[in-house]
Amino acid sequence: MTATKKDDKGIATGEDIPRGTTLTSYLSSVESEVARLEEAIRVLPRVTPGGSSECPFASDLYARKEELEARWRTRSLA
Repeated sequence: MTATKKDDKGIATGEDIPRGTTLTSYLSSVESEVARLEEAIRVLPRVTPGGSSECPFASDLYARKEELEARWRTRSLA
């Protein structure tokens, strides 16, 4: 996608607003990423404030969740 022009309030304007199949494709990919993030969060084991867990692979699960969150934060229409 090309960069989206925005007004002074940050709202997309003009011809650059995604429409039709471009918008449908973008929304579909967002839905998929949200589903992956929800799944990652749902299976997280309990961790004490000190950072310990009875789950031997807790750090791997939390690392995956953080990776998905980072991808979500950098996602945009631009």
